[in-house]
Amino acid sequence: MAAKVKVVEEQFRVPTMAECDDEFRALMERHQKVHAELGENRRAQNELEADMKKTPPVRAVRAGLADVLGDTIEVDGRPAKLAELRKRAHDLEDGIAILFKRMHDRKSAASVKVCEAVRAEFGSRVKALAAALEAAHAARRHFESLVVDLENEDVTWQSRLGVDRPGWMGDIQDGHVQRFIRTAKENGYV
Repeated sequence: MAAKVKVVEEQFRVPTMAECDDEFRALMERHQKVHAELGENRRAQNELEADMKKTPPVRAVRAGLADVLGDTIEVDGRPAKLAELRKRAHDLEDGIAILFKRMHDRKSAASVKVCEAVRAEFGSRVKALAAALEAAHAARRHFESLVVDLENEDVTWQSRLGVDRPGWMGDIQDGHVQRFIRTAKENGYV
């Protein structure tokens, strides 16, 4: 019988792309800053719109007419402020879209750096899994030899013993286990 494989789970944290790639981090920080500003902008717009609904802007007469009439010109800056906020919000929304695209474009390079940072841990886990799969394959061969003996005796065993062949492992000669182990070896993990 094959030896039991003991899996020891150690604490490991995959670093973020922002931790591994300065350019990605800068883009992400800028994206968060612009997103926060857009939120503040929208709150300011909502407050100003509510205030203008409650107290509608005063329609001022043009300066020359006010002088003729002797009126004091009161300028209500709220409509102009709302227009500024809306223009800025549009710029912020465009900026967010562009920053998102830049982050997406940088993702591949940042992913390479993360993969390099986790390569040793990934390798040790692939090696442990390959060892466990080799043990499982050995157990499968042992199981299969009994099944072959039953079939050589023309015994109808599937419905009576309750467990069928592990077809999910693929072909016994070149199945999923063998392909996984072969790929692990080709990549130098085993």
